[in-house]
Amino acid sequence: MTEQRSDVVDNMDLMTAREVAHALGISVRTLERYVSERLIPFVRLPMRGSRSGTRFLRSEITKWLRKSTIRPEQGKDEAA
Repeated sequence: MTEQRSDVVDNMDLMTAREVAHALGISVRTLERYVSERLIPFVRLPMRGSRSGTRFLRSEITKWLRKSTIRPEQGKDEAA
């Protein structure tokens, strides 16, 4: 467990909701919906007043994008 924890700390590149929304080309509101529906990986930080403590690890967003990418099937275009 400590090895995994130190790995996260070493690779921690936190992004705000605004940064992630901009990078994905979506609105912050859409990103908030993704978070509420748990469609995207996020980190919940302690609340500070009325501010949300949601952040995103750049490495996890990159993995999520790769996993969510739909690639064309081989040979599909040739059959048509």
